[in-house]
Amino acid sequence: MVRKMVRTAATTLAVASMFTMSAFAADWNTQGGTAEVEGTGNYVEPVIEVELPGDLSFGINPLQLDANEDGTTDPQIVTSDYIITNYGNVPVAITAETTAAVGGKVELQADASYDTKTGDLASVDTKNALWLVQLYPKEIKIENGEVKLTVEPIDFSAKQKNADIYGQVIKAAADGVDPAKVKFLLEAHNDTASCIGAFQFSGAVDPNAAFDENDTVSVKTKFTLNTVSANQKTKSYAPLDLNSKTYAASVVKDAASN
Repeated sequence: MVRKMVRTAATTLAVASMFTMSAFAADWNTQGGTAEVEGTGNYVEPVIEVELPGDLSFGINPLQLDANEDGTTDPQIVTSDYIITNYGNVPVAITAETTAAVGGKVELQADASYDTKTGDLASVDTKNALWLVQLYPKEIKIENGEVKLTVEPIDFSAKQKNADIYGQVIKAAADGVDPAKVKFLLEAHNDTASCIGAFQFSGAVDPNAAFDENDTVSVKTKFTLNTVSANQKTKSYAPLDLNSKTYAASVVKDAASN
């Protein structure tokens, strides 16, 4: 997957040198004499370097075909792991706001309705119905140098499919429509998954939808980065509990004001 880097190069050599050198006093050999010694304040700047997913493309697979040719059927929404990694030396909070845009005969549903007999997404006359969801991991691990996500798939047997998900519905971008918004609190880079956030896409498609070249679906995520102090890390953020679910430690929300 193509990835993007958000990087701020900081010059810290002057400050590092200041702390590794001894300060020598000026000559002081006059009875009753005076002397003045000056110094300057040097900023200790963070190294900010965050890797973002460079492409959010996904597959739309109405008939659940074997899209990756591994001998098994695949979901109607074929996703990648969209990973965010902090390579800097300071904790950061990444806000991700995701919306979708559709064209042609595609109808993006905010509340999915299902066929009572088959459980498939219900057909809509003259439209290609689509329900799109952003899922957040229950756990993020690093195994043999690779990031591994544990993501709870949508339970399509649940009576409340729209609410019983580990994430939120993605809606079409429009005035007054809230994006699917989530925050990732990433520690300064280390050898654990605490400096990593991630998400996936999922959802449902009318299995009888007939897409053509005029039927388009796209997603866009706006990422906003903020550095985080030690106090902010412990007092400004809280674990995400969306839909009463438990998510990976890096998936957070703003803490309630006291």
